[in-house]
Amino acid sequence: MCNTNYNPTLLYVDNHLIVYNKPARMLTQPDSTGDMALSEYAADFVAKKYNKPGKAFIGIVHRLDRQVSGVVVLARTSKAASRLSDQIRKRTVEKEYSAMVSGAPPQQARWVDQLHYNNSAKECILELSCNNPHRDVSLIHVRLITGRKHQIRQQCAMHGHPIVGDRRYGSSASYSPGIALHCGLMRIQHPTTKEILTFTSQAPFTPNKQ
Repeated sequence: MCNTNYNPTLLYVDNHLIVYNKPARMLTQPDSTGDMALSEYAADFVAKKYNKPGKAFIGIVHRLDRQVSGVVVLARTSKAASRLSDQIRKRTVEKEYSAMVSGAPPQQARWVDQLHYNNSAKECILELSCNNPHRDVSLIHVRLITGRKHQIRQQCAMHGHPIVGDRRYGSSASYSPGIALHCGLMRIQHPTTKEILTFTSQAPFTPNKQ
């Protein structure tokens, strides 16, 4: 198995959860490339830290695309995974993102679009703010209401503001190491204590750092 050169930062761990700031270029879960995924990294960490025999359980309840950085919450038990998945289905989990996009989007907007997945249309909703729109590149903040695959990427492109570096959805600009999209906040209810937990991570880009 190949190891990535980009290591995640541990944000939180207890008996039920483990939370990381995932770097761009790192997979959330394994794929055919054989590259180290965040879930495998977490399992190795838990096995070593807690002297767990065999392979530690890590439940994936949400994902970030490989090119995207930011907060990822993983479950350490099947019960936690089930309860977190239920929160996501009920849309009680809060997610906020930052992105660098082409052009000058509105200062405040709520985008409601129909995106097609497997030949069916799904309603996709997000809210965005842009404090300082610029005709070339602007920094936006997004609150994700629904959580569809590539939702932010697709909606930004549909509205004429593709994410910097996202050539799949029409960006002509380059960004290293991935695309300029970062999950900077997740707020969940702890699966056992019911405490509201907020995890944050600063975006690795600014309007003057692309």
